Formats: sequence, C-alpha cells, structure tokens
Amino acid sequence: MGVTLTNTVPSKAQIMSYFSYVQSVMADRIQAGKSNGEMAWFNGGLNNIGNESYLPELWASLVAATS
Repeated sequence: MGVTLTNTVPSKAQIMSYFSYVQSVMADRIQAGKSNGEMAWFNGGLNNIGNESYLPELWASLVAATS
C-alpha cells in the first residue's frame, strides 16, 4: 500500500478501497471454485500504518469474507 522509498502513506479512503477490491477478487474466486493464495500484512518500514484503529476490523472483515 505505501511506498517506503518515498515515505508515501496511503489515505484511509485508499486503504479501504484497496481492501474492498482485494475482498471482491478473492470472494469471486471462491464463488468460481478457485482457491486464494495466502496473504500477510506487512507492517514495517518507514510508513508504518499499524496504529490506525480501523485496520484490524478491516483485516478481520477480509479474512471472514474469504475464508
């Protein structure tokens, strides 16, 4: 989501839009009988956005919708 080299941090709207897109793609794959690859949340580097209070709920929603 962010770019460590330029220390660019995405906005809340950008993050929510990205998660919505990923969730849609993964849910569509499940509906089509396909599997999804594993995902990991990297939360390190110069643009640490882990202190945002909405991220754990957003991540949980993604996991629940695609499990």
